[in-house]
Amino acid sequence: TRQRLKIDDSAGPVAQVLKTIHTTHGGKMSVSRILSGSIEEGTELENAAGDNGKVSGIYSLMGQKATKRGVAKVGETVALGKVEAASTGDTLGAKGAKVTAIAAPAPPQPVLQKVIMPRERKDEVKLSASLARMVEEDPSLVVTHRQDTGETLIGGQGEMHLRVAVERLAGKYALAVDTAAASVPYRETIRAAVSKRGRHKKQSGGHGQFGDVVLDIKPLPRGEGFVFAQTISGGVVPKQYFSAIEAGVREALASGP
Repeated sequence: TRQRLKIDDSAGPVAQVLKTIHTTHGGKMSVSRILSGSIEEGTELENAAGDNGKVSGIYSLMGQKATKRGVAKVGETVALGKVEAASTGDTLGAKGAKVTAIAAPAPPQPVLQKVIMPRERKDEVKLSASLARMVEEDPSLVVTHRQDTGETLIGGQGEMHLRVAVERLAGKYALAVDTAAASVPYRETIRAAVSKRGRHKKQSGGHGQFGDVVLDIKPLPRGEGFVFAQTISGGVVPKQYFSAIEAGVREALASGP
C-alpha cells in the first residue's frame, strides 16, 4: 500500500482516517490505518488543510469495546482518541510535515430526504449538535437547513437508512424527534403592474396620526430580483418610516399572499 501511494518510510507518521466514532465516555475516536512511522499517545498530528490536534489515547476496537494500548505501528488499524481536527477520509501526518492528502471516495448523494424536528422545542440545540456528530460518523447522511421554509432536512440512502438514523437519535442521544415529508416552496412572480393605497388615521387627544401610503408594484426584467424605491409628494417623511415599509414588503414577499 505504501509503495502504491508513494509514501516514504522516512516521512514520519502518516495515517488515514477510515471512520469517525463518537462514544459516550471516550469522546471522539478516529479509526485510522497507520501507513508510515508510528503513533503514540501525545503525538501531534496535522491534516492536509493544516488543522492539527494531539492524540489523547490509542485504542484497539473489538465491537463496541475499546481497549487502551501502546504505540501503533505500520499496518495496524487503531482508534486515535480526541483528534478533533480529524474527519473521515483525512490523511494525517506529523505536525508541520505538510502531508499530501490521499484521495478518499466521495460520499454518495442522498436519494431520500425528510423533515426532522424535535418533539420538544427545548431540544433544538441538542438536535443540531447530535446531527452534526452523526454526519461525522456517517458522511452519507446529509443535513440541510432551508431558509425559505425554516425546515431542517435529513437525507440518506433510503427509508431504512433514515429510520436507523432516527432510532440512533432516540437510543444514543435520548432525543425524541418527528419526521415528515418536505414541503414544496412554490414561488410566483409579478406579471402586471398594480397600485394599492393604504391610509392610517388615529385621534386619541392632542396631535392626531395620519399616514397615506401608495404602493406601486410592477415586474422587473428576469433576474433583477427585488428593488425598493420611495418618492415623497407634498411633505417631509422621517426616513425610519421607509425602512418599516420596506421590511413589510419583504415579509410579504417571503410568505406570499
